Amino acid sequence: MYLDNSYREKKIVFGKEAFGIIEVYGFICAMTAADAAVKAANVRLVGMERTKGSEGIELIVALKLAGLPDAVRGAVDAGLAAAAEVGDVISSNVNALPCEGIYPMIQYTNLKSD
Repeated sequence: MYLDNSYREKKIVFGKEAFGIIEVYGFICAMTAADAAVKAANVRLVGMERTKGSEGIELIVALKLAGLPDAVRGAVDAGLAAAAEVGDVISSNVNALPCEGIYPMIQYTNLKSD
């Protein structure tokens, strides 16, 4: 996890890196998934996004990972398994070769470091 804004400097290499997303309920579940994912494979956490669900729905956090396709798949699987032990998983996705226009959306984050 990046506690400062250093993640903004870590660009995804277009055409060479896959990306994965893990979407969970709650920040503790997100931290558990992120920790397991980055420890399981050679991937980088390139973004986090939080949204508040509709009335009665908890905080939703999307973790965004980048790396080689097999590493991202392994990281997402590890993150999902860890997250399921402490909370609820909403969904996940691995895209082995995203189109160029997707990259800015992947690297967007709305979590603040202060």
